[in-house]
Amino acid sequence: SNDSKDMMIAWCSPNDNWIKLNCDGAVTDYGLKASCEGVLRNSDGEFIVGFSRNLGTCSITTYQGLQVAIGKGFQKILIESDSLAAINIIAGGCSISHPCFGLVNDIKNKATQVTEVRFMHMFREANQVADALAKFGLSQLCLLRIYDVPPDFISFPLLADRIGTLFPRGF
Repeated sequence: SNDSKDMMIAWCSPNDNWIKLNCDGAVTDYGLKASCEGVLRNSDGEFIVGFSRNLGTCSITTYQGLQVAIGKGFQKILIESDSLAAINIIAGGCSISHPCFGLVNDIKNKATQVTEVRFMHMFREANQVADALAKFGLSQLCLLRIYDVPPDFISFPLLADRIGTLFPRGF
């Protein structure tokens, strides 16, 4: 059946010599509080570094994640987000009058600092690690928190991703 409820979704590791940035954001209190988070993993699905940032009222998830990846010295970065609208705007660009024009330009400029960057959409069921970080980030007071060791609350989704656990769409 083509019904999306019948789909099974799993996280997929990047190719060798690539890292994958899964990023997400969370918004609560009628848009008055926002956070961005992400996780970098290698081709074996191993945790490299994670980050979370309480943003107040804006969303710069992809830019923040790209900065973290570049800061770690990575040159081939596959960026996945469960926001199709964000991926489409970044990949396709937007007019100068669009409210995200400055941020999209900043992301594209930052991407020129590495060998290759790819932007891809993914379903939220395959973005559970970044989602968990995003929800946790809403409670944080610090501007940016870097996790060199995975926090305990993402242990299960990290393991589920590494072993290729399938989740039904809408899980």
